[in-house]
Amino acid sequence: MSSAPQVPPSYEDLLAMLVELRERVDRLEAENAELRRRLGLNSSNSSKPPSSDGLARPRPQSGKRGGSGRSRGKQPGAPGSTLELAADPDQVVQHRPDRCVNPACGIGLDGGREYGRQRRQVVELPERRPVVTEHQLVAVECAGCGQVSEPAAPAGVTGRVQYGTDVKAAAVYARAGQFLPFGRVAALMADLLGVRVSTGFVHQVVTEAARRLGPFVSRLAALLQVQDVLHADETPARVGPCLPKSWTGDRDRCRAAAIPEEVEFATKPQQAQAMVERAIEAWVPFSWFTADEAYGQNPGLRGWLEDQDIAYVMATRCDDGVPSGLHTTLRVDELIARVRAGAWQRLSCGDGARGPRRYDWARVPIRRTFAHGRRGWVLARRSISDPGEIAYYVCFGRRGTRLRELVRVAGSRWSVEESFQTAKNEVGLVQCQVRRYDAWYAHITLAMAAAAFLVVTRAAEASKGASPQTRAA
Repeated sequence: MSSAPQVPPSYEDLLAMLVELRERVDRLEAENAELRRRLGLNSSNSSKPPSSDGLARPRPQSGKRGGSGRSRGKQPGAPGSTLELAADPDQVVQHRPDRCVNPACGIGLDGGREYGRQRRQVVELPERRPVVTEHQLVAVECAGCGQVSEPAAPAGVTGRVQYGTDVKAAAVYARAGQFLPFGRVAALMADLLGVRVSTGFVHQVVTEAARRLGPFVSRLAALLQVQDVLHADETPARVGPCLPKSWTGDRDRCRAAAIPEEVEFATKPQQAQAMVERAIEAWVPFSWFTADEAYGQNPGLRGWLEDQDIAYVMATRCDDGVPSGLHTTLRVDELIARVRAGAWQRLSCGDGARGPRRYDWARVPIRRTFAHGRRGWVLARRSISDPGEIAYYVCFGRRGTRLRELVRVAGSRWSVEESFQTAKNEVGLVQCQVRRYDAWYAHITLAMAAAAFLVVTRAAEASKGASPQTRAA
């Protein structure tokens, strides 16, 4: 049985197919361009935090800056680190020739006149041996009444044999300052200082140091409570580490790592919500919540904040959809593309290392009803030097909120990100290798306290007239 002959497509059918294929190609090219744009985003050209760069951290673009005309190396007037001769050396060793170096002479030089002298000094570490101080408490019997009087031991001397404060300080510094494991701290103390300590001793003195920092941490928490912007970041210092389901689903594994039973799997937006809930329960006053696009693109977190009547400014991706009418949504980049040229305002969102961070800003209201009679907006930040570089934010707040206020909150994320980066560089906030939850928590808490101490010390030095470039250490 022969099949029916195939009818060739008509001109109209071919034209329709061509139009459809052309539209598909255009759509795929647009998607490809968008994917390439996203792959090129980093902390230097978008609202992404520096910690998201990973191993693909962009190299500094020094070529964009003009030459200063100065030579390389230390500049005139800058403090140097060249070794200088000590005016009062601890030890002086004189070297004199025994006989005349003239082969034709060769007589002894015991009575020779000094002709000149060169000074050369060698800086060396002291002998590696501990200094043992014995405190003898001598009891004395009174010759008059026979009463025996015993002296009090010096402050801090409580045991028969114990380590001094300098030994404890060295152990704490090696563990908390240089992030060495407990075993390597004990080995360092024995090899370099000649003091043999156990890993238990190291753990004990680090725990005691953390306990003594308690009042300082409480003071720091009180200062944080007066800030009006609550920020969420990928560093979950007060909520807990991001545990994968492979961990939280294995409770025996969690117990072996000292992870509390109440710790369950949670995404970053869920952890941010838990952080805000704890802040509310603790009556921490704040006016705004801000976060990067990892949180801003999550509709669940946005909806929860709106139900709690918490104003927010959060970054989001360019293809995030928002209501634009009855049962319709529109991408935020398409919504901002409709803004007329004269509606953009040039504003500073805060001061940076090179002065005010100025951008062009615009906002468009989100057309839907919000809880508590509030309003919502899509906020856009456009680069002045490259108008095609635009970052997007979703906002929620009270009616009458000015654009300048939204810009201020959006810019507050920079200072928070810089604080995290400084803590990572200066005190090793995330430079830890631990096997237990409590060890991780202790490291994060101590690192945050150390970072706060450096900031307070620098502010105190600046108030005395010291250079703001001086780092406290």
